[in-house]
Amino acid sequence: MLAGEASEQWKPHVSEWRDEYPEVWSGEMPGEAEHKAVIRELDAARSLITAPRAKLSESAHFLRGMLEHLTTEMDRQNTETDERLARTLPPSFASVIAKQRAERELSGI
Repeated sequence: MLAGEASEQWKPHVSEWRDEYPEVWSGEMPGEAEHKAVIRELDAARSLITAPRAKLSESAHFLRGMLEHLTTEMDRQNTETDERLARTLPPSFASVIAKQRAERELSGI
């Protein structure tokens, strides 16, 4: 059988296959479109995970800084209040305030 005869013999089958599996003849492998769609969905999901993680890290850093600032400010105001009260209250109250302040400092509050 010559090459031309073999080609003629397969022509009807090729056109059937072309009709039945158009994605193969379009240059795409079967399932390739679905595979690409899944990859796109995974990439989108990955960006949904990584973008918020970076934002959370920024937010956590900011909140940590704010907490440190507020704690320092609160300590400063407590110290000023204690000193003011110690100057204005009778000595017996001043010793109680000093004792409470020492307890706060020891406990880390």
